[in-house]
Amino acid sequence: AVGRLDERAFRERAAAVAQELAGDLRDPALLARHKSDALAGLEQIGPLAAGVTPTLVAVLHDHDRAEDRNSRVAYFCAVTRAMAGVAPQDPAVIRALAAALQREPRGGGTCHRCACALEALAVAGPAAKEIAGPVLERYAREPSQVGLNRLEQAIDATGGAATMAPSLLARARSQGVSIDDRAASLRTLAKSHDQLSPAEKDAVRVAAEGFLFDKHVEIRVAAAELLGLAGPVALVLGNEARGLSP
Repeated sequence: AVGRLDERAFRERAAAVAQELAGDLRDPALLARHKSDALAGLEQIGPLAAGVTPTLVAVLHDHDRAEDRNSRVAYFCAVTRAMAGVAPQDPAVIRALAAALQREPRGGGTCHRCACALEALAVAGPAAKEIAGPVLERYAREPSQVGLNRLEQAIDATGGAATMAPSLLARARSQGVSIDDRAASLRTLAKSHDQLSPAEKDAVRVAAEGFLFDKHVEIRVAAAELLGLAGPVALVLGNEARGLSP
């Protein structure tokens, strides 16, 4: 029957179904795990469910105090995935995701909820830069454990790396951050290398030279990739650091 609908009728039907699913999300009698199907359905409906965006924002933290931690994380991440599928560039969604990151405690192991919020911000892309940029930089300055390079991916996707060079270098140096995330910070800088000012490029090259002597091969490789963008000047810096003539 759906296949026989014209485009207008299909859009109307999708919006109506989305509203029914949003009603399930607002039902206080349903547990978090019972709402997973509704959230997955909204994610699949995608932009045609844009009318339920206020509901997604309103229910993001509904189960933050659930007794089971896994249930809390699963519900929160299901909502962020629905947000990313329905209206990732909606300012209200971006503000809600940025606020969620701000309220997460620092330290204490990998923050899985943070990873889900960052993944949704990455989908938003440059639209999230102005609102979420300050929060992303704050995370870059601190030894936060996010995992799967989600922070670096969000910074890269939103286009904020060029303004965060000092913070990303500090993250690459931090011993409280995973090796993969440290290397990802250098690679994120490499992607925005052309957007850096001459002074920032010099600072990044000097820092990358030091990373060539890191004990972890992943860091050394990322530093070499970053220096490769500097061209011949990187060789001059390396020779000067060793007291050799150019």
